[in-house]
Amino acid sequence: MIQIKAFFQQVEKVVLRMVVWGVVLLVGVQGLMAYEPYRLFLSWGERMEGEPLPLPAVQTQAAPDPVHRGATVSAADLVIKVEQYSSLPKAFVMVNGEKIGNFLDNEFVLQVMPADTIEIDASYYNFPVTFTIGSVSDNLSFPAAGQTFQAHQSIVMLGKVILK
Repeated sequence: MIQIKAFFQQVEKVVLRMVVWGVVLLVGVQGLMAYEPYRLFLSWGERMEGEPLPLPAVQTQAAPDPVHRGATVSAADLVIKVEQYSSLPKAFVMVNGEKIGNFLDNEFVLQVMPADTIEIDASYYNFPVTFTIGSVSDNLSFPAAGQTFQAHQSIVMLGKVILK
């Protein structure tokens, strides 16, 4: 019994010393972070600041992009289908917050650009409506073919477009 007690006292001393040294080291590093040359070396986040995140993008179809001053970006096509109904004229497809069409048929063909936000406004209908992504272009990474979304008197967001 005495040996076990002595062992735990030794472990307690070691753990306590590690905690004290950890606090001293933390305060010391924080003190060094006040100086510019050390902060740049010690802070990985500062070194990464301003670097773009790699996103999949392909420039296949050249379409002028007025936002990027003449740069070309690719476009993609996708088909959104309504399940269980032949038409829903009060359900609107919205791209970047603007209504661009409705479901006069049970499917809607849509051409999108990278980072477009796709939404479907089915708030008029007081019953659940299921939408499925049908066929998509080869260069479209998200939304993917076969994904389903359900709206019940609401606006459903399909997400942001990501190209390969």
